[in-house]
Amino acid sequence: MYRIRAFGDDRTCSSITELQEALATHYRARSVSVMYHAAPYGLRRCLFVDVLPDGSIRESYGEQRLVDFQELEAEAVAGASSR
Repeated sequence: MYRIRAFGDDRTCSSITELQEALATHYRARSVSVMYHAAPYGLRRCLFVDVLPDGSIRESYGEQRLVDFQELEAEAVAGASSR
């Protein structure tokens, strides 16, 4: 389960595909955070992202690389199974 936090315009997504679609369409040209549980102990994680006008999604801090949704899903699935 993923939760997009955007100053009261929050949304819950049940899959990584739904998350990608919501970010690319509903949050275009905005900066938001994505909350999820991660391995190894199911700790809650927060990923800050910038959704660019073209729909691409980059990390807000650090190298500002494109978000690897497969990596994010693997971490969230591992976190869900450890709870």
